[in-house]
Amino acid sequence: MKLLNFFRIPRNLAALLLCAACLTVNAAGMIYGGVRHANGAVDGAGWAYILQQGCAGCVTIFLVYAAEWLLRIRLPAPVELSLSLFAFAGNTVAGVYGVYGLFPLWDKILHTFAGALFAAVGYAVAFTFFREKFTHTQAVLLSALIALLAALAEGYVWEMFEFVVDTVNPASNAQRWKDGLLEALPDGTYLTDSRRGSALIDTMLDMIVNFTGALLFSAVAVLLFWKKPAASERFCVRRLAPHKKRADRSADDRDERDDRS
Repeated sequence: MKLLNFFRIPRNLAALLLCAACLTVNAAGMIYGGVRHANGAVDGAGWAYILQQGCAGCVTIFLVYAAEWLLRIRLPAPVELSLSLFAFAGNTVAGVYGVYGLFPLWDKILHTFAGALFAAVGYAVAFTFFREKFTHTQAVLLSALIALLAALAEGYVWEMFEFVVDTVNPASNAQRWKDGLLEALPDGTYLTDSRRGSALIDTMLDMIVNFTGALLFSAVAVLLFWKKPAASERFCVRRLAPHKKRADRSADDRDERDDRS
């Protein structure tokens, strides 16, 4: 009965349908990659990458819901669904279906979207706290600033992650450092096609588009929410009831049985 009531809520049903569609497309891509590997169109390393991205996609699609369950919160529905779509676009679309190789700008599109998306998360969390402590105008402006800083922090942490991955695994090319290599010299250095190095260029462009996406969201949030308090209230983080202990659940079950009898 509780499960039925859960899916009677439109946003829960939308989340279920979205995740089911993402998982179906993800599984289809992995199967197609396996067929291509069996036919010799994809080598072992390529097949391993498809498997890695496909498995990561299966997990990351649900990360936002796991975090909400653990923290007992509910993000605004557009943010919640967008986080799942972002995970799908970053792992399944880019990795499993190889869009990174077919459409190089996809990486920059994702970083731009990430800036706006994590700015939205930062705004929702900040406004939930500031609305009770400041006037509406002050809360909106402060939340927009926090949104911008939250997105910049996300971009900064991600670039550090890519640097660590490339450092630990010399075969990795997360920061595109291999893209600009022309020749390996006998003394162990490299000849590159740019004095700044392709890794630095990739990192800085990622941070610039991340900042652009965050700035755009912050500006739109101020324009949208400043004069519309009702819209701001709908874009808050909703607190859920804490998890019940086993004894409390048993007592509730007994009360429910008594009510039925």
